[in-house]
Amino acid sequence: MYTIACTLAATTSALVLWGAAPLQDAQTPATTSGAPTASPTAPPPPGSRPTIAELVAARKNMSDLLKRAESSEVSDDDRAAFIRQVTDLNTWLDRNADPAPVLERIEVPKSVQQAGYDTVAGIQRALADDGARLRINYDPGQRVVTIAGRRWEVTDAREQIEAALRELEVRMRDEAALALKAATVELDWGGGTLEQLVALIQKQSACNVVFATPSTRLVDIPPFQIRLVTPEVLFQSLNILSANGTAPLMVEVVKETEKQSASDPIASKTKPVIVIRQRLPELRHALHDLGDWNGADEKGIASLVEAIDFAMQNAGSAELVSLRYHEPTRLLFVKAPADSIALVNEIVNTIRTRK
Repeated sequence: MYTIACTLAATTSALVLWGAAPLQDAQTPATTSGAPTASPTAPPPPGSRPTIAELVAARKNMSDLLKRAESSEVSDDDRAAFIRQVTDLNTWLDRNADPAPVLERIEVPKSVQQAGYDTVAGIQRALADDGARLRINYDPGQRVVTIAGRRWEVTDAREQIEAALRELEVRMRDEAALALKAATVELDWGGGTLEQLVALIQKQSACNVVFATPSTRLVDIPPFQIRLVTPEVLFQSLNILSANGTAPLMVEVVKETEKQSASDPIASKTKPVIVIRQRLPELRHALHDLGDWNGADEKGIASLVEAIDFAMQNAGSAELVSLRYHEPTRLLFVKAPADSIALVNEIVNTIRTRK
């Protein structure tokens, strides 16, 4: 038993050369009904060498046999048989594989610099688990992977790492494209109300929009075309787009401060609130003396105020118009933007002169 243990230890030491990971608990214990009868990998035909795939398969077979030999569930006879097969496989590898050590470098694409570290580390663990005699080092700062070991193992490791990095690069590029599309909007806007524009944008990208006043929803927005613009930037551009219109807008984006986002993982994932309001026009005052109007009774005044309110609602400026009627003096006080004052004057004169 002592001799078997020493042989197992010596063989295991050979496998962990070049930085391979130490062996773990057995994953596939053998039965104790007898030693396996599998023979080592057959020698290649005269004048030829085995392929890298065949060498890798032999190495994996040898690593599996060692793990089974370490199991406490196998008999001494089985353990001895496993070690004999490991020795035969090791001899076969030394005879048929180029043992000359080589050093190769792989440049990691900048786009996968950080994620590439985990990818290389995963391949390194898998190779060590299969008994590879390699040393793999990744310098994220230089974006270089260095592989040292036997030529055939280095070639196998390089091919795996290069293939994994190519796949990672494609996946990250696709994920970035999807993230960009989800965070931006593309529109061929033919014109309409602000409320219609917001509804169209929210179909493409999740955004929080608040109208400061109901009339803001009805502001007309002229046609435009945009590509790959975030909702925040688009709505802020309405400050300029509506500057020369009859209902200019003010847009404010409220979001977490950088300090809050850095200290709070929830705050870093929240979306800002976009508040849209109309710029308040200059308000003017008007006064109407209804003392000589025969219809200036309770019913007549109510009808007059209702007509003015209907007109202001239709014009989208009801929130900006204030009406007060002083019954003792029969005076109607009006406070509103200049264009609304003109419309109120027209309505009052029309109703007063109606027969």
